[in-house]
Amino acid sequence: MNQDKQVKNWQMKVFSILWVGYASYYMCRMNFAVAQPKLIDAMGWSNEMIGWIPSVWLAFYAAGQFINAQIGSKFGARRMMSIGLSVIGVLNLLFAFTPDIIAGLQGPLGLSAEASASAIYWTMLCLWAVNGYCQSIGWPQVVQTMSNWFRVKRRGTMMGLISTCYTGGNVIAWVLSGMLVQYLGWKAAFLVPGITMFPVMLLFLLGIKNRPEDV
Repeated sequence: MNQDKQVKNWQMKVFSILWVGYASYYMCRMNFAVAQPKLIDAMGWSNEMIGWIPSVWLAFYAAGQFINAQIGSKFGARRMMSIGLSVIGVLNLLFAFTPDIIAGLQGPLGLSAEASASAIYWTMLCLWAVNGYCQSIGWPQVVQTMSNWFRVKRRGTMMGLISTCYTGGNVIAWVLSGMLVQYLGWKAAFLVPGITMFPVMLLFLLGIKNRPEDV
């Protein structure tokens, strides 16, 4: 009986951390869409230029789904999602700081204003592409870990419940990013979610177990 209670406690703990972990991914995913109008104004990008960034993100996300599902089956959600959260956080911070970093290098490197603007655009596009790849780490690991922790009889119900992290993450991301863009500017929409990934990563790293046998 005590063992059954311990398993149930761990099931709820794993479920909760998976929910928070995957919902957090959306904070560093949907922020681009919210900040997009301000980015166009600040960077002077055309609609075509800004459109390429989420398009490339999606391509890398789709490719990563196949790759990371295979890698995750070997290394497990605890390691994979912790790495994903950390890298996504760093990428969002770099995305916000890229214009300032390149502007600071413009003089020492002898870049023209046109070359500097081009470097900013392509750097930010590449950062967001890598973000797309790292975002694809999340869901396959959630599915695998839920399968490890819940028997077939309860798995359908629990997968339905864990899927609410899609909605929850979307709502949190849009509301938070909207407030940040409105009151603090577009960079805050990447800085705050980026910083948030690190405590979530620690929660995941210290609190999750890939399977009951790991307890």
